[in-house]
Amino acid sequence: MWPATICGEPRFLCGPVKESFEKLREAGVTRKWGSELTDALRRRNVFIGELRQVGIKNPDKIAVPSVRNDAAFLFSVVASTSVLADRVLKHEAAHFLVGYLLGVPITGYSVELGREHTEFAEAKLQQRIIERTLTDEEIDALALVAVAGIAAEGRDYEEVMGQTADLFDLQRLLLRSRAKLSDAQQQNVTRWAVWSAAGLLRAHGQEHAALVEAMRRGASMAECVQAIEGAGGDKAQ
Repeated sequence: MWPATICGEPRFLCGPVKESFEKLREAGVTRKWGSELTDALRRRNVFIGELRQVGIKNPDKIAVPSVRNDAAFLFSVVASTSVLADRVLKHEAAHFLVGYLLGVPITGYSVELGREHTEFAEAKLQQRIIERTLTDEEIDALALVAVAGIAAEGRDYEEVMGQTADLFDLQRLLLRSRAKLSDAQQQNVTRWAVWSAAGLLRAHGQEHAALVEAMRRGASMAECVQAIEGAGGDKAQ
């Protein structure tokens, strides 16, 4: 049974977020949290063909920021606001799910058009990114979460509309790298992260779908976690 309170407060997130997730996993409540953060998650060179293999429909367009107003363009090409909203839901649910699987606690989300976002990075690091440099291991995990929305859109659509903001978040992370990265290395990190995130979304398709529906209902953070934990098979170790 999901606990009604944590830290004495009638809400899911209070106090140190990361510690709360860890205690819940120890109690067997959040078994999938951090379950995919393994030694297999290692940065490597990824080629265009590999992006196609994990379902990215148009890999040549990945990591190419748009210079147009993506929101205005989408409104002009989609059939209805509901179609656009569905796209946003898939995008933000991907950030949430990939972060959850990699042990990056999500502190909040919004799927309101024009204000869509998922908050994650500082919750894992327990301090603001700008205050420190990041190790390769930290960047690798956070990079996957940053581009998860790109991976989700890339698997369902020929053109990724929401990647400009995601690429900005990724760049913010890469600029804090303890080991300075060349432009070519940054491009490869982007490609690798999208490939890895797409693979996680493919392996956890049921969890992604359940989370999309939960977020569509305006679910609380606790309800979103319940949706993830209750869907698909139990792949936690």
